[in-house]
Amino acid sequence: PLPESFNKSIADTWWVLSHSFFVGLIGSLFKNSCFMFVYLGVMLLCLIGFTVFVFLITNNDAGKVFSEKEFFVKERKTKDFSHWLQNHFVNDKNWNRIKSCLIDARVCTSGRNANGVNYKTLVFFKKTFPLPAIQGGCCKPPSSCGFKPKNTTFWEVPKSGAATSDPGCKTWSNNPRELCYDCNSCNSGILANLRKEW
Repeated sequence: PLPESFNKSIADTWWVLSHSFFVGLIGSLFKNSCFMFVYLGVMLLCLIGFTVFVFLITNNDAGKVFSEKEFFVKERKTKDFSHWLQNHFVNDKNWNRIKSCLIDARVCTSGRNANGVNYKTLVFFKKTFPLPAIQGGCCKPPSSCGFKPKNTTFWEVPKSGAATSDPGCKTWSNNPRELCYDCNSCNSGILANLRKEW
């Protein structure tokens, strides 16, 4: 289900559009130009507002993209995405539901990318196919941690510890129900996918 505030925004938008449609209908039936201008003005404002909204949400320049790292994954941070996406999808209230869906969908054990290649195969053989954003963020520890894959499902922490102080390095777990689902990189993967699919 969608976040409550998102549903309220949709309901408010629907209310404005339906009432403006009613005003336009009255103006058209009774040939009242005043009602028609109100209708036209509201529709124009809605169109401009929607265009600006979509531009801000999907604009790649709204956040910087991190350089490509190991496994050819563009690693991002949630701060690289619009506040609207962050507030509506990766907040504390909604994240547990999203995480539950990711676990139930088994995106890290059976998912395939757009090229039809299995995630586990990509990681193990380090193929040059780019990992999808969700799998790259949720199914493996951040590349900056310096963890080494021992097989397709297990990552080993070096004896010296993680290479950086990235909180995702401490959050990572080899448990298939935990992995990096609580990492910032997983949140970013979800946001990247939302922005791409928008």
